[in-house]
Amino acid sequence: MDKQTLVIFAKRPQVGHGKQRLAADIGPLPAFEIAQEMFQCTLDDAKEWQEHGPVVLAVESTHDINWAMQLGFDFHLIVPQMGENLGQRINFVDHTLRHVGHKEIFFIGTDAPLLDSNYFEQARNTLADNDFVFGPAEDGGVTLMASKHPWPKLDLLDWSTDKVCDQLLAVCKGNNFSTDCLKTSYDVDVLADLEKLVRDLANDSRPNRKKLHDLIEAELDTLEFF
Repeated sequence: MDKQTLVIFAKRPQVGHGKQRLAADIGPLPAFEIAQEMFQCTLDDAKEWQEHGPVVLAVESTHDINWAMQLGFDFHLIVPQMGENLGQRINFVDHTLRHVGHKEIFFIGTDAPLLDSNYFEQARNTLADNDFVFGPAEDGGVTLMASKHPWPKLDLLDWSTDKVCDQLLAVCKGNNFSTDCLKTSYDVDVLADLEKLVRDLANDSRPNRKKLHDLIEAELDTLEFF
Protein backbone atom coordinates (compact mmCIF):
# COMPACT_ATOMS: atom_id res chain seq x y z
CA MET A 1 0.00 0.00 0.00
CA ASP A 2 1.76 3.15 -1.26
CA LYS A 3 -0.74 5.75 -0.07
CA GLN A 4 -0.22 7.76 3.10
CA THR A 5 -2.34 6.65 6.06
CA LEU A 6 -3.80 8.96 8.68
CA VAL A 7 -4.35 7.36 12.09
CA ILE A 8 -6.58 9.17 14.59
CA PHE A 9 -5.76 8.18 18.17
CA ALA A 10 -9.05 8.78 19.95
CA LYS A 11 -10.80 8.48 23.25
CA ARG A 12 -14.56 8.28 22.95
CA PRO A 13 -15.86 11.62 24.29
CA GLN A 14 -17.72 10.92 27.53
CA VAL A 15 -18.55 13.00 30.57
CA GLY A 16 -15.89 12.43 33.22
CA HIS A 17 -13.59 10.45 30.90
CA GLY A 18 -10.69 12.12 29.13
CA LYS A 19 -9.53 15.73 29.24
CA GLN A 20 -9.22 15.50 33.03
CA ARG A 21 -7.02 18.58 33.37
CA LEU A 22 -9.48 20.63 31.34
CA ALA A 23 -12.38 19.20 33.33
CA ALA A 24 -10.66 20.28 36.55
CA ASP A 25 -10.57 23.85 35.18
CA ILE A 26 -14.05 24.17 33.66
CA GLY A 27 -16.08 21.16 34.84
CA PRO A 28 -16.73 17.67 33.39
CA LEU A 29 -19.75 18.57 31.22
CA PRO A 30 -18.21 21.58 29.43
CA ALA A 31 -14.98 19.61 28.94
CA PHE A 32 -16.99 16.78 27.36
CA GLU A 33 -18.85 19.17 25.05
CA ILE A 34 -15.60 20.74 23.89
CA ALA A 35 -13.95 17.32 23.41
CA GLN A 36 -16.94 16.19 21.37
CA GLU A 37 -16.74 19.21 19.08
CA MET A 38 -12.97 18.85 18.69
CA PHE A 39 -13.57 15.26 17.63
CA GLN A 40 -15.93 16.51 14.90
CA CYS A 41 -13.23 18.92 13.73
CA THR A 42 -10.81 16.00 13.49
CA LEU A 43 -13.30 14.07 11.36
CA ASP A 44 -13.44 17.07 9.01
CA ASP A 45 -9.67 16.86 8.64
CA ALA A 46 -9.93 13.11 8.08
CA LYS A 47 -12.48 13.59 5.30
CA GLU A 48 -10.07 15.89 3.47
CA TRP A 49 -7.24 13.43 4.04
CA GLN A 50 -9.14 10.69 2.18
CA GLU A 51 -8.12 12.37 -1.09
CA HIS A 52 -4.55 11.29 -0.29
CA GLY A 53 -4.95 7.96 1.47
CA PRO A 54 -6.85 5.84 3.98
CA VAL A 55 -8.01 6.97 7.41
CA VAL A 56 -7.78 4.63 10.41
CA LEU A 57 -9.44 5.21 13.78
CA ALA A 58 -7.53 3.80 16.76
CA VAL A 59 -10.02 3.56 19.61
CA GLU A 60 -9.17 3.26 23.29
CA SER A 61 -10.52 -0.29 23.66
CA THR A 62 -12.48 -2.99 21.89
CA HIS A 63 -15.58 -1.73 23.75
CA ASP A 64 -15.51 1.43 21.58
CA ILE A 65 -15.57 -0.32 18.21
CA ASN A 66 -19.38 -0.38 17.96
CA TRP A 67 -19.50 3.33 18.82
CA ALA A 68 -16.90 4.04 16.12
CA MET A 69 -18.85 2.07 13.54
CA GLN A 70 -21.90 4.24 14.18
CA LEU A 71 -20.11 7.53 13.52
CA GLY A 72 -21.10 7.46 9.87
CA PHE A 73 -17.51 7.88 8.66
CA ASP A 74 -15.92 5.64 6.05
CA PHE A 75 -12.87 4.53 8.03
CA HIS A 76 -10.48 2.21 6.24
CA LEU A 77 -10.03 0.35 9.53
CA ILE A 78 -11.05 0.67 13.16
CA VAL A 79 -8.45 -0.83 15.49
CA PRO A 80 -8.18 -0.96 19.28
CA GLN A 81 -5.20 0.45 21.12
CA MET A 82 -3.33 -2.10 23.21
CA GLY A 83 -0.73 -1.40 25.91
CA GLU A 84 -0.07 0.03 29.34
CA ASN A 85 1.04 3.47 28.16
CA LEU A 86 0.82 5.63 25.05
CA GLY A 87 4.15 4.43 23.72
CA GLN A 88 3.08 0.80 23.82
CA ARG A 89 -0.24 1.67 22.20
CA ILE A 90 1.46 3.55 19.36
CA ASN A 91 3.86 0.65 18.79
CA PHE A 92 0.96 -1.81 18.75
CA VAL A 93 -1.17 0.15 16.25
CA ASP A 94 1.85 0.91 14.06
CA HIS A 95 2.83 -2.78 13.96
CA THR A 96 -0.76 -3.81 13.22
CA LEU A 97 -1.04 -1.47 10.24
CA ARG A 98 2.38 -2.26 8.80
CA HIS A 99 1.55 -5.96 9.02
CA VAL A 100 -1.31 -5.40 6.55
CA GLY A 101 0.68 -3.21 4.17
CA HIS A 102 0.54 0.40 5.39
CA LYS A 103 3.89 2.14 4.89
CA GLU A 104 3.71 5.90 5.50
CA ILE A 105 1.70 6.43 8.67
CA PHE A 106 0.70 9.73 10.28
CA PHE A 107 -0.60 9.78 13.88
CA ILE A 108 -2.73 12.61 15.26
CA GLY A 109 -5.00 13.06 18.27
CA THR A 110 -8.36 14.78 18.49
CA ASP A 111 -7.44 17.87 20.49
CA ALA A 112 -5.45 20.10 18.12
CA PRO A 113 -8.09 21.94 16.05
CA LEU A 114 -5.64 24.50 14.66
CA LEU A 115 -4.24 21.85 12.34
CA ASP A 116 -5.46 22.34 8.78
CA SER A 117 -5.01 21.09 5.21
CA ASN A 118 -1.85 23.17 4.70
CA TYR A 119 -0.30 21.68 7.83
CA PHE A 120 -1.07 18.14 6.69
CA GLU A 121 0.25 18.84 3.20
CA GLN A 122 3.48 20.11 4.72
CA ALA A 123 3.68 16.93 6.83
CA ARG A 124 3.27 14.71 3.78
CA ASN A 125 5.87 16.67 1.81
CA THR A 126 8.34 16.70 4.71
CA LEU A 127 8.06 12.94 5.19
CA ALA A 128 9.04 12.47 1.54
CA ASP A 129 12.57 13.59 2.48
CA ASN A 130 12.80 12.15 6.00
CA ASP A 131 12.25 8.91 7.91
CA PHE A 132 10.30 10.51 10.77
CA VAL A 133 8.45 13.84 11.07
CA PHE A 134 7.03 15.55 14.16
CA GLY A 135 4.60 18.36 14.83
CA PRO A 136 5.94 19.87 18.08
CA ALA A 137 3.47 21.21 20.63
CA GLU A 138 4.10 24.26 22.76
CA ASP A 139 3.95 22.14 25.93
CA GLY A 140 6.79 19.86 24.78
CA GLY A 141 4.56 17.15 23.37
CA VAL A 142 3.54 16.58 19.76
CA THR A 143 0.41 17.15 17.68
CA LEU A 144 1.56 14.85 14.86
CA MET A 145 3.95 11.92 14.43
CA ALA A 146 4.74 10.47 11.01
CA SER A 147 7.06 7.71 9.84
CA LYS A 148 8.12 5.58 6.92
CA HIS A 149 9.53 2.90 9.21
CA PRO A 150 8.32 0.96 12.24
CA TRP A 151 8.64 3.01 15.39
CA PRO A 152 11.44 2.13 17.80
CA LYS A 153 10.26 1.02 21.24
CA LEU A 154 8.45 3.97 22.78
CA ASP A 155 7.30 2.54 26.11
CA LEU A 156 10.09 4.11 28.18
CA LEU A 157 9.45 7.71 27.11
CA ASP A 158 8.11 10.22 29.64
CA TRP A 159 4.64 10.51 28.13
CA SER A 160 2.43 13.46 29.14
CA THR A 161 5.47 15.57 30.05
CA ASP A 162 7.35 18.41 28.38
CA LYS A 163 10.12 15.96 27.41
CA VAL A 164 8.16 13.92 24.86
CA CYS A 165 9.08 15.68 21.61
CA ASP A 166 12.78 15.84 22.49
CA GLN A 167 12.77 12.18 23.52
CA LEU A 168 11.03 11.12 20.30
CA LEU A 169 13.65 12.96 18.25
CA ALA A 170 16.44 11.40 20.32
CA VAL A 171 15.19 7.83 20.00
CA CYS A 172 14.82 8.19 16.22
CA LYS A 173 18.24 9.79 15.77
CA GLY A 174 19.71 7.15 18.08
CA ASN A 175 18.50 4.53 15.60
CA ASN A 176 20.14 6.45 12.71
CA PHE A 177 16.90 7.72 11.22
CA SER A 178 16.54 11.16 9.65
CA THR A 179 14.03 13.51 11.29
CA ASP A 180 12.41 16.88 10.75
CA CYS A 181 9.88 19.05 12.56
CA LEU A 182 6.92 21.09 11.37
CA LYS A 183 5.97 24.44 12.85
CA THR A 184 5.03 24.38 16.52
CA SER A 185 1.33 24.31 17.37
CA TYR A 186 -0.62 23.32 20.48
CA ASP A 187 -3.28 20.96 21.73
CA VAL A 188 -6.02 21.67 24.24
CA ASP A 189 -5.35 20.47 27.78
CA VAL A 190 -6.17 23.33 30.17
CA LEU A 191 -8.19 26.53 30.44
CA ALA A 192 -5.32 28.68 29.14
CA ASP A 193 -5.39 26.68 25.89
CA LEU A 194 -9.07 27.51 25.44
CA GLU A 195 -8.38 31.21 25.96
CA LYS A 196 -5.75 31.04 23.23
CA LEU A 197 -7.85 28.86 20.92
CA VAL A 198 -10.90 31.14 20.97
CA ARG A 199 -8.69 33.92 19.59
CA ASP A 200 -7.01 31.70 17.00
CA LEU A 201 -10.33 30.36 15.70
CA ALA A 202 -12.04 33.76 15.57
CA ASN A 203 -11.73 34.05 11.78
CA ASP A 204 -11.85 30.35 10.91
CA SER A 205 -14.71 29.79 8.46
CA ARG A 206 -14.83 25.99 8.69
CA PRO A 207 -18.31 25.18 10.09
CA ASN A 208 -17.27 22.85 12.91
CA ARG A 209 -14.38 25.12 13.84
CA LYS A 210 -16.85 27.98 14.05
CA LYS A 211 -19.13 25.87 16.26
CA LEU A 212 -16.13 25.05 18.46
CA HIS A 213 -15.19 28.72 18.68
CA ASP A 214 -18.71 29.72 19.69
CA LEU A 215 -18.91 26.91 22.25
CA ILE A 216 -15.62 27.95 23.86
CA GLU A 217 -16.55 31.62 23.78
CA ALA A 218 -19.82 30.88 25.57
CA GLU A 219 -18.05 28.79 28.19
CA LEU A 220 -15.43 31.47 28.80
CA ASP A 221 -18.19 34.06 29.16
CA THR A 222 -19.88 31.81 31.75
CA LEU A 223 -16.66 31.37 33.71
CA GLU A 224 -16.03 35.12 33.66
CA PHE A 225 -19.57 35.76 34.92
CA PHE A 226 -19.02 33.50 37.92
